[in-house]
Amino acid sequence: MPKDASVLSASSDVSIKHIEYVASYIDELISSACRMDVSDIHIDPKAEYTDVKFRIAGKLLLHDRFKKDSHEEFVGRIKILSKMRTDVHDKNQDGRFYFDNESVDKDQGTKSGHSVERIDLRVSILPTFFGENIVIRVLRPELQRDKRLVDLGISEEQSTHILEAVGREQGIIIIAGPTGSGKTTTIYTILSHLSKLNKNIVTLEDPIEYVVPGIRQVQISEPADFGFSKALRALLRQDPDIIIIGEIRDSDTANLAFQASLTGHLVITTIHAEDCAGVYSRLSNLGVSKDMMHSLTLMMSQRLIETADHRRRGVFEVIPVEGKAKVTLFQNTFPEYIRKALQKQGVLLLEDSLKNIRENHE
Repeated sequence: MPKDASVLSASSDVSIKHIEYVASYIDELISSACRMDVSDIHIDPKAEYTDVKFRIAGKLLLHDRFKKDSHEEFVGRIKILSKMRTDVHDKNQDGRFYFDNESVDKDQGTKSGHSVERIDLRVSILPTFFGENIVIRVLRPELQRDKRLVDLGISEEQSTHILEAVGREQGIIIIAGPTGSGKTTTIYTILSHLSKLNKNIVTLEDPIEYVVPGIRQVQISEPADFGFSKALRALLRQDPDIIIIGEIRDSDTANLAFQASLTGHLVITTIHAEDCAGVYSRLSNLGVSKDMMHSLTLMMSQRLIETADHRRRGVFEVIPVEGKAKVTLFQNTFPEYIRKALQKQGVLLLEDSLKNIRENHE
């Protein structure tokens, strides 16, 4: 098992000296990531060694460490797999490759229980002071396929609120949470449900992580000057019914999203905020007016926790923006005030759910 990177200080004498061993090491690394339900692999060069970290249930944990003299061979192998330029070391590069992960079903034995899963790996390389840093996003389309909201850890009551909101003709649904909290998985699960409807659904993504049949998916490209705001303007001329925006990052995109939700479109998006109570403060900082915020129909926030069997489970906060909750949200943008007011109304907040889980497992 990986350990918390902040407390592990012992160095390893592992050295990767040959390209054959590097290839084998990378294969085993990806297989281990799949077994541990890892969302991202970080290859982090230091002065004398390279750390290999796994993001599990939102936490970045140290998995392994190898000597620095093997780092360039490791980077070179990843670049070849990802079809990147191996002679470029001073610029960021993005790529992808696939890996066929062979697993054994414990219930079926070691021979007949073998299965192969196609893993999609998205690679980002960034030059740093000690060498090129690599982050690999581990995507598993076969696990994502046919997933339901309740499979993520969302309760039946929360699922009902979500399905009611996505069934509306217009409005905006916002999913909040930090990096690694599972927002992308939630979005794609909702998309899987929406794809069955007779609607013109268009997504703006950076990057497109899973292909969803029946939906038009648009790849954002900031280097090509085709960011979320420019893509959203173009998309609105395509007569969409439902618009999925991968993330609201700036004021222009935020205001365009809310304008779209006020003019006959259903918009679903994510934002970086601590929880639902922090969404209004974040939107206010992005310049979204109170009048425009009236189109907000549902807020969600989420976290991932690791279960006893080392699997990831989502913990969710789902708040329909209506009735007393809507009045509370519009009275003040200060998150702590909103949390206390919602608690008095009997709303189950994310922090309360996390506290209950921790207490039940002590």
